[in-house]
Amino acid sequence: MRRHTYLKCVVYVMVTWTIIVFSKILSYCEHGGANHRSCAQLSERKQRLYGYISNTNKQKMHSHKHNMSQYVNSTPDNVRRKRQKLVNKTMSISRLAINSILQNVTKIVIIFPYRNRHTHYLRQMRNLQKHYRPGIDFTVYVIEQKEEMIAFRRAWLLNIGIHIAAAHSADNDCIVTHDVDMQPNQAVDYTWCDKPTLLCAEISCFGGGTPYATYAGGVVSAALRDWKHINGYTNTAYGWGGEDDDLYYRLRATHLDAGREAGLRRPSKGKGVCMCDSENDHTPREKNETAYKQILEKLRRMQQGSDEWKTDGLGNLDYHMISSRTDEFGSHWIAVSGVQSVSTKRLSSQ
Repeated sequence: MRRHTYLKCVVYVMVTWTIIVFSKILSYCEHGGANHRSCAQLSERKQRLYGYISNTNKQKMHSHKHNMSQYVNSTPDNVRRKRQKLVNKTMSISRLAINSILQNVTKIVIIFPYRNRHTHYLRQMRNLQKHYRPGIDFTVYVIEQKEEMIAFRRAWLLNIGIHIAAAHSADNDCIVTHDVDMQPNQAVDYTWCDKPTLLCAEISCFGGGTPYATYAGGVVSAALRDWKHINGYTNTAYGWGGEDDDLYYRLRATHLDAGREAGLRRPSKGKGVCMCDSENDHTPREKNETAYKQILEKLRRMQQGSDEWKTDGLGNLDYHMISSRTDEFGSHWIAVSGVQSVSTKRLSSQ
C-alpha cells in the first residue's frame, strides 16, 4: 500500500508539472516567440497527454475502487490515516506550486502615442517580439491622434492610454509609456517597474546617454498606482517639447524620482541601451511656439513648487474615441480626437 501510494503521488506531481510546462511554452508560442511547427507539435502532445489521462482514469476507475476497498479493509486504521495524511499533504503542496506559477505572471502594458509612424511601428513590433518571455504578458495599445491640423499631443495621448489600461489592469501592473521610434535592445527589462524607471538611458541619438540628467522622455515604466499618484502627464502640451520635463517635476513633487536632481531611476550600464529610428521615416517634428512658451512658464512654476499638476492630467482628461481595432500583432489601436462630445472619457485621479 505504501509503495503504491508513493507512486501515485509521484505520477500526479510529474503529470501536473508537465502540463504546466506545456502551458507556459505554448503561451510563449502564442506571442510568436518560437517556431510555429514546433509549437504545433507541442500542442498536439499536450492534447495527447490530456487524452491519455482521461482514458486512463475511465478505464481504471472501477478496478481502482475495488483494489482500494481491499486495501482499506486489510490496513489498520492508524496506518491508513497516516498514509492518507501524506497523500493529502503532497497533493496540497502540488496545488500550491501550480497556483504560484500560474499567478506569477508579470503584466506589461505598452502605450505608443502615434501619428503617421507606420514604418517605425513595424520595426518596433518586430523588435518587441524579442522581449517576449514565458511568465510575461504583454499588451500593446497604440493611441492614434486623428487630427492632422493641430500639433501632435504626445502627453495627452499617453494619458488616454493609461486611462484605457487602468480599466483592465491591477495597480501593481507595469505601464510603459513608449515612443514608437525608440527601440530597446534585448538587455532592457520591461518588468522593472516597482519604481518609476527610465528604461532607455543609453540612447543612440544622444551619444549613448541622455540629453540631460533629469530627462524623463522616450521609454518610462511605472506601476499603474504610480501613474495615478502623479496624475499622469499634462494635457496642456502641444507640439514637441516640455511634456517630459513636466513628468519629471510630477515625480519629484511626489518623491518618486531618484532624488537630488538625479532624474528617474536608471538601469545599470548596458541594461538601458536603445536605438533611435531615422527621422526621415515620419513627418517633421513641429513645435507650437505659443504652447511651448506656456509649458515653459508652467515648468518654472513647478520648479518652484507649484502643485497645479494635481488638476492637470488623468483627473481632467477629455477625449473622443473614434474607432478601435486589433492588428496582426495583437496590438489594440485606439483612434482618438480632442473634440468634445457625449462620449468624452474621464478618469478621476487617485
